[in-house]
Amino acid sequence: MDKYLFICGVLPSDENVEKNTKNFIQFAAENYQRNIISGFKKNKINLISISTPFIGSYPLNYKKIFFKAKKKVNDIVYLSFNNIWGLRNFSRYKSLKRYVVNNIKPNENLKVIIYSPHTPFVKLSKLFKRKYPSIEICLIVPDLPQYMNLKEKKTLIYRFFKKIDIYLFNKYISFVDKFVFLTKDMNEVVNKYNKEYIVIEGIASDNQNIFKPNGRTKSNKIIVYTGLINERFGIEKLINAFKAIPSVDIELHFYGTGDFVEYVVEQSKSNNRIKYFGIVNRSFSTEVQINADVLVNPRFGNSEYLKFSFPSKIIEYLNSGNPVVSYKLEGIPEEYDDVLFYPLDESVEQLSKTLMNLCYLNNKERKVLFERQRKFLRSKNDQNATLKILKLIKGENW
Repeated sequence: MDKYLFICGVLPSDENVEKNTKNFIQFAAENYQRNIISGFKKNKINLISISTPFIGSYPLNYKKIFFKAKKKVNDIVYLSFNNIWGLRNFSRYKSLKRYVVNNIKPNENLKVIIYSPHTPFVKLSKLFKRKYPSIEICLIVPDLPQYMNLKEKKTLIYRFFKKIDIYLFNKYISFVDKFVFLTKDMNEVVNKYNKEYIVIEGIASDNQNIFKPNGRTKSNKIIVYTGLINERFGIEKLINAFKAIPSVDIELHFYGTGDFVEYVVEQSKSNNRIKYFGIVNRSFSTEVQINADVLVNPRFGNSEYLKFSFPSKIIEYLNSGNPVVSYKLEGIPEEYDDVLFYPLDESVEQLSKTLMNLCYLNNKERKVLFERQRKFLRSKNDQNATLKILKLIKGENW
């Protein structure tokens, strides 16, 4: 029987990581990985998940110098590593290498699935191929290394190490056999050896929410944005569009953090309909999305990185069963056209009009939309998505 090894950065399911995190947790990556593990289990494969968690680096983004792992939690093996910036990648790789050498037998019929082009993870592909040539390796690429940090200002030392990171990524992918991309355009950049690949832009959890009529427990209508609050993500345009809405019973709520939080807070002080609630945990964020009237992803434009990015919050938003407003970005497949609401153009006026109209959908219209979203997400659920990955690895048609 085939054995599958999933190399990932999934977080331990306790409160220590949240308490020790100074900045924010990458919930999009966490959800994607959790859904992969869940889907593999539903497909009843022999799976071992190994994690060196995606936590912030010490000292700027995390309070602890070392990540000290418990041996095994809920079928996931966590490995310890030194978390000091500049050293942690070496420490992560060392921990992973030690586990592989000590636990993987050369004659095992093993399939390896790696989440993310994170250098310590991708470097393992070289170790696997040198030590166990028959092993099949599949790399899931949610982001390209050159687009993982969208801040305008980057330090010289960051740019130096990022160049090394990209060089190493391009070096080690020659040992990868197959790819899973979030957008089709990633293939042209990454897949230099014309290996087999599939596109899975997002994975929906299998939680089926119950339809809740609009205006169930509150008098005001609420538009919600959750996630990174960065200037490049269209936050200023969203606020301007909201301020153009004349209705006094509509509020705009922000949850998250980023380089544009100060602007949001400033706007909330001058407009009491704009509210900032800071960073919340994953379960609370899900509850917020379910109880909203409209969810919005205001990222817009034609920047090159948008071809290689699918907004992960789209899947989360759709899972709430509420109307979702988004611009038609290059990384969003056409099949989403039936479940998303696109402003007619990128003007503030059209975004404002779209948001306001959706706030006043009646219960019948909302229920029709809810059912359409449920049907759409069934094709994107964890079991179906991971079945595609398994068929790719086995060389089967899907």
